[in-house]
Amino acid sequence: MESDLVQAQYDQLERIAQKFQEQATLNAQLFEQIKNSVHALENGAWEGRGAQAFYKEMNHIVYPALTRLTAAFHAGQATLLQIARLLHDAEEEAADPFRHGENRAIPLRAAHSGETVLQAAQGAAFLVGTGGPVASTGAAAAPRPAFVIDPKDLKKYYGKANGNGQCAGLAQNHFNSSRSAQSIGAVKSWRAGAKLSTHPALTPGTVIATFDANGRYPNKSHGNHVAIFLDYQRDSSGKITGIKVLDQWSGRPAGERVLEFVPDAEAARRRSPASASNGGLLVNQANDMYVVTRP
Repeated sequence: MESDLVQAQYDQLERIAQKFQEQATLNAQLFEQIKNSVHALENGAWEGRGAQAFYKEMNHIVYPALTRLTAAFHAGQATLLQIARLLHDAEEEAADPFRHGENRAIPLRAAHSGETVLQAAQGAAFLVGTGGPVASTGAAAAPRPAFVIDPKDLKKYYGKANGNGQCAGLAQNHFNSSRSAQSIGAVKSWRAGAKLSTHPALTPGTVIATFDANGRYPNKSHGNHVAIFLDYQRDSSGKITGIKVLDQWSGRPAGERVLEFVPDAEAARRRSPASASNGGLLVNQANDMYVVTRP
């Protein structure tokens, strides 16, 4: 009796992932066309009560829905590519003992691979919800909207000490203005959403920060930070190694930099109070970054 042959179709997964990317691009282009048309109306082409109701509907319902849809397509693409990589790794590990002789121990990475597949799937769900990326502690938990700045709007913040010049000043200056449909509020009202190290996809422009064990922003003079997520940094194999952010702090205007992910043991060592004196602060590693949400 012939045994069944199980073979992952990587090319099919990659083609489907490409379709997700193409749809995300088309959706983003449609979003921009709609925004430009509405912007023309807002500049005097249409006024009155009906116009104000229309603008409110667009800002509070239509725009967030289109943003979530684009984010969902990006998440779908990232999830499929990660699954393809995991399947490839699993096949390589399964074949490894046969390449190098018998009695060779098979590495126990399967559990980690399964965990990463789950995280990848969670990554897709993480980006679909009310108002953009959402944080949820379970299927029954109510999603909390995150705060996402349109990448085009970020350009005006570069090279400046925005707001009060502190790390939270940029996000607060943007979302607490009269033009924003959302208010991010004071840092004491912030809560930790999804952790960046467990999600393969995140919408560029999302506000992120470090949080303590209780999911609160510590707001101390050292060891906590707020930034704007821009992109993931990957190595040649596609593995995420860090995040590119736009951030600022007292004495340093807004600019880009990369925060690296480090091994868990090293991350824990850097969190110790003694490490603060030699530069081992939370702000210098991506492991401690979460999406900023409000109840």
